[in-house]
Amino acid sequence: MHGWTRFGAPRAPRSAIERPRLSDRLDESEPLRIVRAAAGAGKTTLLASWFAREHESHRLWLTIDARSSGVEGFWAAIAEALGSSGLASGGPSPRTEEVPDRDTVRRMLAAVRGAVVLVLDEFERADGEVADGLLWLVERAPYVEAVVACRDVTRLESATAMARVESRLLRTDDLLFTEDEARELLRSVGADPDGAQPLLAATGGLPLLVRSVVVGLDGSRVPTAGPRRDETIRRIAREAVDELIAAATRRGVDRDTAMRLALADTATGELAGRLTGKPGEEQVAAIVREGLATVERSPHGHAIRLTQVVREALREEFVSRHPDEVASVSRVIAEWQLDSGDAFGAFATAMAIGDLAFASRVTRTHFFDLLGQHGRGVYRLLAPVSRLTLRRYPLLTLMLALIYNARGHRVRAIEHLALTTIGARAARRTSDPEERIVLLAVESASLRVAGRIAPALRAARAFQSAVDEIPVENFERLSNVAPTLFAHVGVTLLYAGHDVEALDAFEQAHSFSVPGTDFELQPLALIAGTHALRGELDRARAVVDRIRAGVWRDEAINGYRGAFLHLAEALIAVDDQDFRGARDRIDVMAPHLDTLEHWPLFAHVLALCDLGLGTPGHSDAALRRELLGRRRASITTLTGALLTATRANLLLAGGHATEARALLDAAPAVTATRVAAARVALLAADPERAIAKLAALDLDRIAPRWSAEAQLLTAAAALRLGRTDAARAAAEGAVATLAAFGLRHPLTLLPRSDRLALGAIVSAVSRELLEDAAAVDPFPRQVRVISLTPRERAVLERLAAGGTLSEIAEGLHVSPNTLKTQLRSVYRKLGVSDRESALATARGHGLIGS
Repeated sequence: MHGWTRFGAPRAPRSAIERPRLSDRLDESEPLRIVRAAAGAGKTTLLASWFAREHESHRLWLTIDARSSGVEGFWAAIAEALGSSGLASGGPSPRTEEVPDRDTVRRMLAAVRGAVVLVLDEFERADGEVADGLLWLVERAPYVEAVVACRDVTRLESATAMARVESRLLRTDDLLFTEDEARELLRSVGADPDGAQPLLAATGGLPLLVRSVVVGLDGSRVPTAGPRRDETIRRIAREAVDELIAAATRRGVDRDTAMRLALADTATGELAGRLTGKPGEEQVAAIVREGLATVERSPHGHAIRLTQVVREALREEFVSRHPDEVASVSRVIAEWQLDSGDAFGAFATAMAIGDLAFASRVTRTHFFDLLGQHGRGVYRLLAPVSRLTLRRYPLLTLMLALIYNARGHRVRAIEHLALTTIGARAARRTSDPEERIVLLAVESASLRVAGRIAPALRAARAFQSAVDEIPVENFERLSNVAPTLFAHVGVTLLYAGHDVEALDAFEQAHSFSVPGTDFELQPLALIAGTHALRGELDRARAVVDRIRAGVWRDEAINGYRGAFLHLAEALIAVDDQDFRGARDRIDVMAPHLDTLEHWPLFAHVLALCDLGLGTPGHSDAALRRELLGRRRASITTLTGALLTATRANLLLAGGHATEARALLDAAPAVTATRVAAARVALLAADPERAIAKLAALDLDRIAPRWSAEAQLLTAAAALRLGRTDAARAAAEGAVATLAAFGLRHPLTLLPRSDRLALGAIVSAVSRELLEDAAAVDPFPRQVRVISLTPRERAVLERLAAGGTLSEIAEGLHVSPNTLKTQLRSVYRKLGVSDRESALATARGHGLIGS
């Protein structure tokens, strides 16, 4: 087909250049293309240039005016354009005495051979019914497309409209000149193209100002390079900006209001009213109407944004004319931003005027929103502040400490955590009850992250007491930050070994959270992970399913807030013996593990995976590096004991029972290490010792996971001692615990031979579980533990270091005969008869060279 019609478009300026990057975007296939930008952004010039390009469609141009801004006039204007262009001659046309409606216009368009593109300029003048009618037409007529230019947000950008009709949006920022385009424009008028950078710096790339400068340049009198050329460009650009502002002022824009608004990134009529004490809606509308700003969506709803160069000029003028008012006006802006939910805007405004007290106030109610969503911006604003100043604002100090930690700056993180603790304690003495609660939570979190769990627990307890004492209506003022406060106090309780209380805190955090937000995700993830750690797998699965049914930001669910979700899913996979699947869950968190305080828990689960896969040496080597490495400070008593028990299991699975026992003998006697020590004793054929290690545990108070492991080990030890009734009772108790919580993994931590032996003495139901042939069997049935006295260890270490027997005796300050007696005892315990065999056996058992 040929003979495409183009009708009604204005002539593009002779100075206009082709801008393919924008024209190509207008050529895209979306049926609705919207160009929303400020006056002076070159909307009409762009559309006129694009309109003239070759394209396989008819194009009709309509500039919305008073006659076509209403729905009847709009349809009439389109019908008239169809008739005047000759496109309607082949189809029905309305009788002149009738006003065409949308159905008539649609029939006229349907009769046109080929697609029709309606280009509608100045669409901000059209009322809402016109926008609705255009959507109706484009939605129902696949042969019709629309390209719309406007200054303001219209109904075409509503969520409903976007859902009905596929669209593309170009904004002011898209229309700004690039350096290549500026060079081409300068070249087209014979000016020096190397002036592109200063041209863009002076104009912000706004097409109206760019062209004003280009027209003002005279290639014969302006130097081709250097400061004089750049100064000329800046002067012409500033004159153009000043004239733009002056013209707007003459046409009704209140210049004083505009100057004050220039101190804010975005503004609304409400802000204008706060700043001037008089209604601000009309002033804001005038600013937009005169092309000084665009309307856009923001945290404040529909707001205006002054174009960059206009804002800079107005702000410079205000600072020059009213230097004493800058701080007070900025503070009003910060208050408005905070009231409107723009926490980072309020924070940045406060920091810009050095009001750290207000910035701390913002942080009090939006701490983790600032940290999670605006970490880079917060770092940029806080990093230059001296530590002496920051010490007076512990919330700001903690936020910077956590950012340093996330960036791998461990030393700086620890320094700032220490400052946080000092500052929080000092601030509590003069703070109000609500602030004291926040500071206690902050102190608890900072001490915990620094590895000081005992004082962190004291601060957590004080937080709980303060919450109990404060009136409900006062605490409601902290509702925005309450989920985070309870979550972090709960983590402290968890790492202090109070996991049931931690769950209560996480439930409280969840009760204060807004459904579907990051603040709901974190407590739910913590609940799921804690249930999984405790061995309450059915409960963990239910919470995981609930989380996975929601919609969350990727950064949240795969970052710090979602960490315990992945921990829970990994532990569930381990219980299902899907060890590779468990690794996949942990791999999601791999980018964060270097700085994540929960890394010991993930290391523990990785070790369980290696146990299940039969490669215990992998995790043992990794754990040894971690425990000896730079992150020792982040290990609490609980996580340290867990990792010790985990390492002992890995060593035991690898046949290094002696080293496992030595490791556990040197560790605190807590639940995890007692259970691991009992396992070593059982496999070392010392069932009495195994039972003794477990005797101190209160099975009704410890977590189901540990309870099940302890009962299984007790049952196996009792059976080896011939105590069948005691073995049966313990085994049935273990099976009941496993069934009650949907737990299976503890079975795999007992040798299969012991499980089969227990299966022979229990009920049929219990037997089926105990004799599960699919359960992995990572441990040998029996191991050998070699016990050496301290003196014998010293002899062995000297023997490994080399030297003659005389030299070794002299170094140990004993006679050669005494040394020979001690050596015979060492050889006998090792089951060898010579030096080389002794050293090889000792290394194999981890007695030397570890």
